[in-house]
Amino acid sequence: MFEFEPGLVIWTSVSFGILLLLMYKLVLPPLINMLKERERTIAYSISSAENERKKAEEVLAASNKKLAEAEDVARKMILEARAQGEQIKQEMLKASRKQAELTLVRAREGLYREKEGIILSVKSRMADLILRASSKVLSKKVDKAGNKKIIEESISKWGR
Repeated sequence: MFEFEPGLVIWTSVSFGILLLLMYKLVLPPLINMLKERERTIAYSISSAENERKKAEEVLAASNKKLAEAEDVARKMILEARAQGEQIKQEMLKASRKQAELTLVRAREGLYREKEGIILSVKSRMADLILRASSKVLSKKVDKAGNKKIIEESISKWGR
């Protein structure tokens, strides 16, 4: 089964040692260099990713700040527009009231003039009627101009 052969063990050990030494000198340095290069590449990628993440966070923060500023500006514009609308509404109401008051004053003045005209017309006709009635009663011709003046004065005193 198993026999121990010292020569085979020595030569196998020497062959294994030489193989190990050759691998240590020829294979291990390029392998170590490749692993170090891979480690540097991974570290660089991680560093780049971290920098890109920071830049993205800064851009996001700047965008959020600009968005907040834009919302503030929009809110202020809305408030100003509402205030201007309310001011215009108040000015229009004030102008409408002023125009209505002016129209009412003009209407009252017109009515007053109309009333005065009607009163003068009624007084004049009344004077004519009284003059006709007086002339019929007296059955004589009365001087229209003189008597009319006396009658109008009488009516004026009576009308007040």
